[in-house]
Amino acid sequence: MNEVLLKDKEEKFFFNVNIFDEQLVEEPEEEEVPLPPVFSESEVEAARARGFVEGKKAGLEEAEAGHTALLEKISRKIMQDTSVLFQQESERDRLFEQEAVALTLALFGKLFPLYRAEHGFSELRECIRQILQKQQGQREIAVTVSPENAGAIRTFLSRVSAENSSLRFFISTSESVPPDGCTLSWSEGGAVRNPDELARQITEALQQMLAGPDAKSHDETLEIRESSDE
Repeated sequence: MNEVLLKDKEEKFFFNVNIFDEQLVEEPEEEEVPLPPVFSESEVEAARARGFVEGKKAGLEEAEAGHTALLEKISRKIMQDTSVLFQQESERDRLFEQEAVALTLALFGKLFPLYRAEHGFSELRECIRQILQKQQGQREIAVTVSPENAGAIRTFLSRVSAENSSLRFFISTSESVPPDGCTLSWSEGGAVRNPDELARQITEALQQMLAGPDAKSHDETLEIRESSDE
């Protein structure tokens, strides 16, 4: 009976399942912590001085790199601004030249006809005089003028003939010759004065300057064209 009671007691408090005997647990061994290094005061001071020098050097290198980058940036900016300035100056010069040429063209169109009307005949006589001075050895010269100036030119050439009796003039008229123009011819060549052609050449040259550098330019604007057979 006692055995039965003991068995019931064990089952009632689960002594048969739980074991309450003290169990031994192995504790982990503590790791040995190494002692921090010990430096002398001189070593600490030397390390501090070395760190200061290295830090200063690194700072100077960084500052120098920053200054170099800044100078490069400023140089690029100056080059860009200078290029823009040159372009603007070139454009300003081009516009100024165009304005000057346009003004010259307008003034020429207004003043040249007035000059011809006022001084055309006197310029014609002076032109003939200069040509004859270069043809002292000629004996006969044919002169063609406009009908309206035929009488005045005949009078002028008669005075020239009086100074050089060996020189003879043959005067004719043509509607194609402008009032202040003439055509002279002799045995070995001749000369032409055509103010209409002169005005056309000047006007065309100015217009081509306005058109730009790609336009074909005329270098010769000749008031008198002389030709001779060699």
